[in-house]
Amino acid sequence: MHRIVAPVLLLLTGFGWSQAQQPERVENWKNDLKFFAASLRGSPIAGEKDLPGQKDFAKLYPHFDADLAALDADLPKLQNGAFA
Repeated sequence: MHRIVAPVLLLLTGFGWSQAQQPERVENWKNDLKFFAASLRGSPIAGEKDLPGQKDFAKLYPHFDADLAALDADLPKLQNGAFA
């Protein structure tokens, strides 16, 4: 599972945001995680072309939602370079 999430985390790390921008940064990360999950599952994404996704995603990655929820909960505590 971590092989899927780790590359995304690299994309989600900050680009020099200040601590004053943390709420916006966290909200952006949350939106990125939602987009990431929807694209893997093939769920419709507003304003984006429909992607096929993995139809049996839940079977293949049964802990994905729990891992994603744990990561989502930790986002406010993470520093910009936490995964660099």
